[in-house]
This record gives sequence, C-alpha cells and structure tokens, in this order.
Amino acid sequence: MQDLVIERMRGAAAAIFSLIMMLTAAGLGPYWTGKISTITGSLATGIYALMVCIPIAFVLLLLAAARLRHETPERRRAMAASVGERF
Repeated sequence: MQDLVIERMRGAAAAIFSLIMMLTAAGLGPYWTGKISTITGSLATGIYALMVCIPIAFVLLLLAAARLRHETPERRRAMAASVGERF
C-alpha cells in the first residue's frame, strides 16, 4: 500500500487502511457470527458460516494484485501531478 500513494500521504493512507480493516474485522465479524448463530441455534454454525468469506477475500486479493501490475512509479507521479502535487 505504501507504494500506491505519494510520499507525503503515506501516514494518512496507512491510518485509513488500518481503520477500515479494524472496523470491518472487529465490527462485522462478531456481529454476523452472533446473528447466524442465533438464527441457527448453534455457535459452531455461525463461526463456520463466516468461513465462506475467506475464499471470497482470496479472489478479491488476486484481482487487486493483477491490477497492481499496471501501476508504475511514472504513472503514480503523473496522476499526482495532474492534481497539482509537486515533487
């Protein structure tokens, strides 16, 4: 992720990324586990049901990795220059 943003924005990008990951993992995971376990009456079923997210996340990460191959430092600098960033 550090290579995707300009140098002066790395700290903010890392903080926003961490915040999103924590809110998603720590907030939605336990909520949906409890919701599914209440519906089914089994905590084990609630935990196992969320294991479906693992292959979905894997596929999304593969798609993101394929897209990053096209990212170059020159392209990143050109995009930054187009919004007024100076190096």
